[in-house]
Amino acid sequence: MALRHLIALGILTACSPKGPAAMVLTGQVVDSVNGKGLPRARIEVGFDTTTADSTGRFALHVSGPPTDSVRILFRYIGFKPLFREVPWQTKSPHDLGAIQLRYAPVQVDDFVVDSVKRPQSRP
Repeated sequence: MALRHLIALGILTACSPKGPAAMVLTGQVVDSVNGKGLPRARIEVGFDTTTADSTGRFALHVSGPPTDSVRILFRYIGFKPLFREVPWQTKSPHDLGAIQLRYAPVQVDDFVVDSVKRPQSRP
């Protein structure tokens, strides 16, 4: 009987909604050269992640427990990842302003693209 209660408690805990965020970070991820927003940039604090909108703007809900500071990772393909550390604040939202990412070309090994034309089948 005790095992059933433990299983039920585990299921309820796993399915329960996440509690209120302890801190909300906002800002805009932009290109350091032209200042344009980087759409779909990724913002991460531990397991808390979000993706910027089409203009590079984001709001990330960071769950507790609070620490002295939070280390944030900003990523976008073709740009150098950026880490920024900010002090923990319960006052929300905490606006980080414009986060400027620097261009970093993506280099890949040589590869060959080959194609074969297949006859089209008619219904």
